[in-house]
Amino acid sequence: MNNKGVTLFELLVVIVIISILASILSISINEILSNVKKEENALLIEQIEQDYERYLLIYVVQYSDEVFITFIFEYYEEYVGVFVYKDGEIYYSDTEQNEENEVPFLSILYCNDNTR
Repeated sequence: MNNKGVTLFELLVVIVIISILASILSISINEILSNVKKEENALLIEQIEQDYERYLLIYVVQYSDEVFITFIFEYYEEYVGVFVYKDGEIYYSDTEQNEENEVPFLSILYCNDNTR
């Protein structure tokens, strides 16, 4: 008898293969998204550093925590995250957990408030 149907075993093998490929793809996509987010944050930090240096020159002020906070709220209010300024470098994280959390003197966390 010539049976042209698919057996249960063949169907299970195909499902297992598809599941393995989907899990590999999922891991790859998560890594790609993580790398993109890191690159985006690095570019944001670079832009903020350049703008902050210009801000200090234009307004002829010396660095202080208050000046940095004012600058962030004036020009980067649309970004939600934690900004930390340490040793002349700006650290940014879009989550509350930041690798640089041991820096206690300046950590700004604010929300995008469109009510203004």
